[in-house]
Amino acid sequence: TYLHRQSGGTAGLQATCDKQYEDAPLKSLTRHLWIGMTDLQQSRQEKITLVGRDALDTTIDAKLDGVPLRMRSLVLKKDGCIYDFVLTLPRPDGSWERLLSDFEAFYGGFESPVGSR
Repeated sequence: TYLHRQSGGTAGLQATCDKQYEDAPLKSLTRHLWIGMTDLQQSRQEKITLVGRDALDTTIDAKLDGVPLRMRSLVLKKDGCIYDFVLTLPRPDGSWERLLSDFEAFYGGFESPVGSR
């Protein structure tokens, strides 16, 4: 996880390699990231292609423990693993647009590990 000190925003990647999720749809895997959040408002969701696979790119506004936040997630299934790329900004403000280009470079440079399942 990377922290943007000025804004308090974070960007991170979580990988889960477990066959029990192999058949789960991308929408369900995305909703799993929202557990514990309230006042969810999805502003966009679209399928994109990343490393030759479909990925679901979603932006929401929500609250976590009463704190407003904006979150963009990109969920990808590849080589038996689920990859969750997540950008989160508490108390969203003008910093969001500045963080997006860094986040896009972060997931855009992703390559699936060589020799994985």
